[in-house]
Amino acid sequence: MVIIRSLKYKKKHDLCIFIPNIFESIFLELNMGHKTLIVGTIYRPNSYPNADIDIFIQTMKDLQQLLAGENKETYLMGDMNIDLLKCSNHLKTGEYLESVFSHGFRPLITKLIRLTDHSATLIDHIYANKQNILSTSGIIINDISDHFGVFAIIKRKIYEKTKQHEILTRSFSPKNIDNFKNLLTSTYFEKCL
Repeated sequence: MVIIRSLKYKKKHDLCIFIPNIFESIFLELNMGHKTLIVGTIYRPNSYPNADIDIFIQTMKDLQQLLAGENKETYLMGDMNIDLLKCSNHLKTGEYLESVFSHGFRPLITKLIRLTDHSATLIDHIYANKQNILSTSGIIINDISDHFGVFAIIKRKIYEKTKQHEILTRSFSPKNIDNFKNLLTSTYFEKCL
């Protein structure tokens, strides 16, 4: 585990949204030296009848539009209380997932994270907007909560190494000089004229 004590960050107040019973989020901008990342945690309460999914989806679309304008590597995560396993047979889930994809995000968690005697759901999400990242993600099975834990490990260089330039030189050793002479004597130069 790498611990960076000098990690610089700031809260992104313009992205932190609170709509009671519908949408809660907090965002940080992390300065990684050579790169700036945005990390956001989102929670969608599922308290019926207040948890209006239409307002949540629209707020998420607006938020993703703002993030697209930032043009930075971004990670979104949280308990969205939208079951991605139902994207093909639940209209609002399909609309939500379509919005996620259309804004350039991809889910890093694709297996069920909540298992009961009566249901199996995928309601905790992690998304990344960069397609070329190397990541390991998964689920931690435990009985601490009714949700399993989810995680994503993003592999990246924390500090850029200075590029080393290769310097090409000729070696004028006796062996190389002899090889060069042999090549010259065996070359038919009249074809070159």
